[in-house]
Amino acid sequence: MLSAVLMVPAQAQNAVHVTSDLGSDSILIGEQTEFTITVSGPGSLLEEVAFPTIGDTISAHIEVVKKDRIRDTLRHNSEIAISQRWYITSWDSGYFAIPPYPVKWKNDSFLTEALLLYSTTVPVDTTLSIKDIKDIFVLGYTWTEWWWKTGIWIVLAIGLAGVGFLFYFRWKKRPKKETVPAPVPTLPLH
Repeated sequence: MLSAVLMVPAQAQNAVHVTSDLGSDSILIGEQTEFTITVSGPGSLLEEVAFPTIGDTISAHIEVVKKDRIRDTLRHNSEIAISQRWYITSWDSGYFAIPPYPVKWKNDSFLTEALLLYSTTVPVDTTLSIKDIKDIFVLGYTWTEWWWKTGIWIVLAIGLAGVGFLFYFRWKKRPKKETVPAPVPTLPLH
């Protein structure tokens, strides 16, 4: 665990401690670690502590994944520690500096120490051939999937065929119009 401590005397007996640390100073690309800033001292001294505002990136190579809420804990002899935690990651390999951040207390401002984060890549064995991570996994067809994709169309086709047969047979059994032949005139028309 990498840690930096700054001690500032507030009064003759009281002191405020500002620490910053990384959960792990070495990570794999994309792996997350914690960046924590902690201010500790007598409880009456910590009423006006303001932590730095850190956006979604710390530097060009370090991203902030999540910001935790400010936590306070009671230590021995009424000493209180207030901490703010950020979860960070890096998507590039190399050493990357986390700059010093100002922590404000009353009218004073204290800087944390700069930290280094080492991000490494996954080791690759170049003697082996290139292969897929996993084989293609074929999922089986369940009855409900078959029903919603195929069964409904079959039932719809059978229903339309039934309606078609119904209309055909009703049309065929309809009463036929009798054709009445035209009456043959008995007298000539002249």
